[in-house]
Amino acid sequence: MALNFGDRDRSVPFCLPIAGNYQEKLNGENNFIGVPSYPEYWVTIPKNYGSIWTTNT
Repeated sequence: MALNFGDRDRSVPFCLPIAGNYQEKLNGENNFIGVPSYPEYWVTIPKNYGSIWTTNT
């Protein structure tokens, strides 16, 4: 999960702990397919919003 309570979009480094496919649950965008464990991705979180990713692996 990544949250942005600020007044502008923010790009932040984000690590996914388990290898597999990740689906973003709030708006279905920014999905990650076939990731290894603990890669660092830069994601942009819109202002006053957030993202939640889940995996089924």
